[in-house]
Amino acid sequence: MFIGPYKLEETEDPNKVWVRNKKSGEVYQITKKYYHRNKSQYDQPSKKEIISTQEEKNKSKEPSTPDDKRIKRNIVSALKKGTFSSYVNQGFDNGDLAKIIPEFAMLKNTEQDPIHHPEGHTEIHTKYVVKEAEKITNDKRVIFAALLHDVGKATTTEKDENDKITAHGHEEESAKMADKALKRMRFDKKFTHDVVFLCRYHMLPHFPDVSRKKIHKMTRKYGKELMDMLVQVARADKRGRPPKKSDEKYADRFQEFINSFKE
Repeated sequence: MFIGPYKLEETEDPNKVWVRNKKSGEVYQITKKYYHRNKSQYDQPSKKEIISTQEEKNKSKEPSTPDDKRIKRNIVSALKKGTFSSYVNQGFDNGDLAKIIPEFAMLKNTEQDPIHHPEGHTEIHTKYVVKEAEKITNDKRVIFAALLHDVGKATTTEKDENDKITAHGHEEESAKMADKALKRMRFDKKFTHDVVFLCRYHMLPHFPDVSRKKIHKMTRKYGKELMDMLVQVARADKRGRPPKKSDEKYADRFQEFINSFKE
C-alpha cells in the first residue's frame, strides 16, 4: 500500500505502519492517520531495521522480578526526594544495585588509572559522581545516568604489562547494561532513551578534538536539551575525582559549540 511518497511496511495492526523518525532515527509504529498528518517527519525504514526493532522489543519483554519492582519504587522515590546519592550508597552496601545490574558488585574491585582517578576504585568514583550530579541539576535523567555511566568498566578494565589501566569501550558497555536494566524495570521509553544516550556519549565532552560540526550534527539530531544534559554528566564525572581539581575546559568548549548551534 502506498502512503505518501513511500511504500511503508504495514504491521500486524492494519491501521498502523512502520516509520523511521527523521530527527531521532528511531524506528517504530504509528497509525496511518497520524502519518498522513505528519508525513514530513518520517521516512521509510528498511526491513532489516524493522526486524532489529522487533528483536529489541522482544528483549525488553524480559519479565520484571519482585526485586526489580521494589528497587524501582525506591529509585523513583529517592530521585523525587533528592536523596538519590544516599540511596546509591545504601544500594552498593546492601546489594540492591547488583540485583538490577550484577556488574555493580564488581566495581569495588575495578581499578582506575590513579593519575586520572586519585579517588580510588570505580565504586567510589560512581558515588562521588552521583553526589556531584545532584549539585548540578534536579533532572532525574542526569542523576540516574551518573549512577550508570561507568558500570561498563566492570567488564572492560584491563591492566597491561606496564600496569597501565584502561577501560576502552566502557561507555558503550554501560549504555547496553543500562538499556537492558531500564527496559526490564519498565521505565518509560523517553527516560530510558535519554539515560542510555547519556551513558553512551558521556566521554565526548572530555575530548579536545570533537569538532563544532560534529556537535552541531548531534544537536540537530538529539536536541539541545539532551546535549546540555550530556555536558552536565561530563562535569559531574570530572568533579567526582577528589582530591583532583576538576578541569572542565573541554566541557566548556563543548557547551559553547552547543550554544552556537542554529536551526
